[in-house]
Amino acid sequence: MQHKTVMQLYNMLGDLTYVADSTVDLRDQVRQRSTQAGKDRKLKAQLDNLAKQLDDFHSTLVSVKEGGMITGEHKLRENLGELYGGVNGFEGKPTQSQLERADFLKKQLDDATAKFKQLSDVTKLNADLAKAKLDPVKPISKDDWNKTRQ
Repeated sequence: MQHKTVMQLYNMLGDLTYVADSTVDLRDQVRQRSTQAGKDRKLKAQLDNLAKQLDDFHSTLVSVKEGGMITGEHKLRENLGELYGGVNGFEGKPTQSQLERADFLKKQLDDATAKFKQLSDVTKLNADLAKAKLDPVKPISKDDWNKTRQ
């Protein structure tokens, strides 16, 4: 049970890292297109709005305050990491509260993944970018992200 729970949490941390990294990558692409939008105010506003939404979303996933762990800011990544350490650091069976916490964090991760899918649907944005003769933005796929991690 301990090994199974540790592996579940480990995989959840990997999934969360993909979502967080992909969010930052997409945000950076959007910001770059915003600087390239020139005098197209409508497109620039659309890009700036998406960049802000991605930034706000990223701040729900990971601690973004200066100082890291010493700030006491706990987001999904910090909560998952703390639980992973607690379960992994004890060779016995996880407690019932640890198992319930894992289930709760899994739900939060599933919700975050769904939110990222919604934010990363850039079909309309890419059509607007094409009209402005700008390159499309492309969310990184999990396969491509995994390749960069190896």
